[in-house]
Amino acid sequence: MLKKTIATAVVLAVISSTTSLAATELPAPIKGQMMIPVIVNGLKVLFPDTEPFIDDNGRTMVPVRFVSEKLGGEVKWDAASKVVTITYKSKVITMPLNSNEVSIDGAPITLDTSAVLTEGRTMVPLRFVSEAMEATVVWDEPAHAVQVNDAAFTAKAEAGEVKLDPWGRQLATNSDPAIAKDWKTLTDLPDMAYETIVETVGLADRNNKKYFDVNRNNIFTSRESLDRWSNMIRQYYVTVLNVDYRTINEKTFHDAITPLILDINYSDNLVYYVNLAIIDYVKFVKNNHIITRGYADPEPYLTRQENSLPIIRTHFKFEIIQSDDRTQSILDSYHVSDKSDKIEFKRNTWYTGYSDVKLITTAGNYQEEHMFINVNLENMFLTDQYKYEVLK
Repeated sequence: MLKKTIATAVVLAVISSTTSLAATELPAPIKGQMMIPVIVNGLKVLFPDTEPFIDDNGRTMVPVRFVSEKLGGEVKWDAASKVVTITYKSKVITMPLNSNEVSIDGAPITLDTSAVLTEGRTMVPLRFVSEAMEATVVWDEPAHAVQVNDAAFTAKAEAGEVKLDPWGRQLATNSDPAIAKDWKTLTDLPDMAYETIVETVGLADRNNKKYFDVNRNNIFTSRESLDRWSNMIRQYYVTVLNVDYRTINEKTFHDAITPLILDINYSDNLVYYVNLAIIDYVKFVKNNHIITRGYADPEPYLTRQENSLPIIRTHFKFEIIQSDDRTQSILDSYHVSDKSDKIEFKRNTWYTGYSDVKLITTAGNYQEEHMFINVNLENMFLTDQYKYEVLK
């Protein structure tokens, strides 16, 4: 009911703006973090469970096998000695677990961090391993991503043999024509990323291709704007997808998400109902022993337009660890309106998929600088607007 009230109030705000306990063993308290996309030779790496993270030394740590093998390395793990060995061409890199002392071809090297075991995955410092395998590593701060390229790929890109999007990812060359007519397709994305229903019936609606063609070289397709909007989405879902009934705090949760969804031009009535919905959800989390974790990874090159406002196709990865009511564990699925589906997810199972995140504004001018995430609190499960599957 609250979300239906919010939806009605949002419509009025936009119109007016145009004129002016169940588990026996629980994990440590959940702390959310932004997903760190790792792009190796123009292809984003899909990690099946444990995601890269930045450790206490400021180093990006990644599961050793998934990046090393993409650069041509062979990875072996010795469980007895707890040493990971990477063989690259004739080079041998050894990294003992929990030790700063590593070696390349027997020559000792001291690092400022060490390989660690996280959730059953051996995590290693990305920069050291990649550079040891003769690749370059660049941190793309605006995109909150890491680019890892070897010399062969760099030469191909510079020669124009592979085409890249503005974020350094390979454009697909043999896409399904039914998809390619509407979308800018990327080599590393599955077909499911493009499969949800997109209706472009209004004069202010544009599919993904038309969005970039019509807005070519303007602020609405600039990396600056798209990175800003994408980081809003990432930050919002750091809070929304990582909740823990043992630690959730109403004020902290509220203060983390409301700056990303509430425009100062919204009516007091709308703000009241949004605040009420958030308070209600936090109580629900506590009463239903909810623990979830997850990530949102927007695909800015898949932005389209509806009612003159941008919509960003977003990759979601989430897991319901504990919940007495698994149909309403996530804020996006809590007390949904008739525009969203109600789904019961399995416990302790990673789901991956895509949905649209709608942006909205009440600003008449400089809209690109005053976008907010859809205040309806529903993005992930809008009917016909999402695709999810169990991550294997």
